[in-house]
Amino acid sequence: MKSVMMITRSEFPYDPRVDKESRSLVKNGFKVFVFSIRKTKSLKKYQTTNRIKIQRVKNFNSPYLFWINQIGFIFLAFLKTLKVAINREFDIIHFHNPPDILIICSIIPKIFKIKIVFDFHDPLPEFFEARLNGSRFFKAINLFIEKIAVKLSDKIIVTNETTKKIFIKRNKISASKIFVVRYGMDSKDRSIAKSAKKKKSHFLKLVFLGHIGKQDNVLFLIDIALHLVKNLKKPFKILVVGSGSRFFQLKQLININRLQENFILFGKLSNRNKVFDVLKNSDIALEPANLNPLNKIVTFVKLIEYRFFNLPTVCFKTYESQFTMKESALYSTSVAGFHKNVLKLSRSPKLMKKMVEESQKNIKTTYWEKSEKILFDLYEKLNTNNN
Repeated sequence: MKSVMMITRSEFPYDPRVDKESRSLVKNGFKVFVFSIRKTKSLKKYQTTNRIKIQRVKNFNSPYLFWINQIGFIFLAFLKTLKVAINREFDIIHFHNPPDILIICSIIPKIFKIKIVFDFHDPLPEFFEARLNGSRFFKAINLFIEKIAVKLSDKIIVTNETTKKIFIKRNKISASKIFVVRYGMDSKDRSIAKSAKKKKSHFLKLVFLGHIGKQDNVLFLIDIALHLVKNLKKPFKILVVGSGSRFFQLKQLININRLQENFILFGKLSNRNKVFDVLKNSDIALEPANLNPLNKIVTFVKLIEYRFFNLPTVCFKTYESQFTMKESALYSTSVAGFHKNVLKLSRSPKLMKKMVEESQKNIKTTYWEKSEKILFDLYEKLNTNNN
């Protein structure tokens, strides 16, 4: 039986991408071990679930200990991969960014002929460019680290075709080395979604799902709410599911602008049943992430989930957002255009119904099974090379 070790500086199984890939590999006959972090106290340090063995290491829940968490995890991951390499415990090590610097943990395993897969969830040069207001210094550092990660990896995974083209061009690699594994909704997700109950409501529900950080532009929801209060003339609530560095600032601005009646802040919901329940009981989805260097090229997981739940969506116009949402979204190229689209959709049940119908067309394009086949193909090629 072939075996793979997944290394992720996220909380497993709450990172849905890592969870899906792990369960798919188990289904395909692999022995899977996941090395991740532990923020939630209820999660055990050692656990086996769905035939996946898990080891979680401590992560301090404080922004002041960010670098201690980062360096500490990399150090522990390095020790773990050293042990794995010496004992020949796994055939493949599958890294998930961020951070890209995790690739240093592959140096010893490569000497022992262990295959390396690097899974780029986000391109970090663009991430830091967006987060640090175009800092060339940090972008240059991350471009250098990315090149090392690409060079040391046997196979690379990215989330969409846009990122694939960028990686091929700037890292000068063959297209055969890089695979696009898009996020999708698997049978487990579909089962949970089916069991979620639709409840009657006397007000319009707009939902935002995801991280609440600087690059996510979530504070723009305040402007949207103020615009709707002034122009919509009917009751509404904006449901916010997620957490991050801007969460308390968002909460403060809600209070300052006296919008408490127009917002429901759920915080982070680790339970997928609860997340899906919120989505199923919403009317409109919002993706306020503006057109910075990162957001122009990434595929947002939430957009796929919005589409799956047939939610008419308002977002900014990018190639990837259009590829995902098709005719089930209104696309904006400016802040004024975004306000206009939210108001237009909120006022028109007929337009909402039409967009729901569009979302239901080719719904299987949101399913995980297609991406799963690409993942299997990647691993098959690795195994062929091993032989």
